[in-house]
Amino acid sequence: MGVVTASTATPRTAPNGILLLPERQPRFGPVSARLVRRLVLGLAVVLVAGTALVVAGGTAARAAGLSLVFPGAGLLYAASPVLFVVVAALVVLAIVLWWGISAHWAIPLVWLGSAALSAALANGPRLWVDRGTTWAWAVPVAYVLAAAAVGTAVFRFERRYRSKLARVPELNAYLEGITPVRRERTADDPGEMDAELLRWTYAMALQPLDQFQGFDWGEQIHGPTCVRYQLNMMGYGLACYAA
Repeated sequence: MGVVTASTATPRTAPNGILLLPERQPRFGPVSARLVRRLVLGLAVVLVAGTALVVAGGTAARAAGLSLVFPGAGLLYAASPVLFVVVAALVVLAIVLWWGISAHWAIPLVWLGSAALSAALANGPRLWVDRGTTWAWAVPVAYVLAAAAVGTAVFRFERRYRSKLARVPELNAYLEGITPVRRERTADDPGEMDAELLRWTYAMALQPLDQFQGFDWGEQIHGPTCVRYQLNMMGYGLACYAA
């Protein structure tokens, strides 16, 4: 996750009073680091389970195990390349749904579904080859695809992280060289409309924790009526008023 010492992680203040960026930042914040560790552990468990099925020997078990190592790879082992391509397309769709509408179930559903389908078709008929034909070369291919997927994700993240980190000295040099503009802060009394809006907002914000009266309960996946978005904007508005 990256070792960050106090001297490099603690922000410094420039002589002009501007807070500078830390020269070294961790790759993940504490919550993200915990989630990434959980993800890595889950993937490791799936990989070990898939490998155990591959080593176990049976055709159906091996096909299911390869699809756990890499989604749909067991279909290659079962000499069904068309279905492998279909599963690959479904994985892409699942990723889009996960990102677009927070469909966290989409990727596991396709992944586990491909393992079940691989096991079901392992000893079944084939389109262009004899019934029960298996392609042994699919075994190493599955592990190569899995390694390539993980390696690509790690490489892209690391490259983006290092690119951002390399800009910190330049940004700090800019911040150290500017002269902040001094402005007198004035406190304005809220007008009639502002006061009414503040009363309405505070009434919503200060209601009991288990109540959400006055909020719009519409589509709660990713739309503008998500209560979490309304809470965020309400807090943002009150913070702006307080400042």
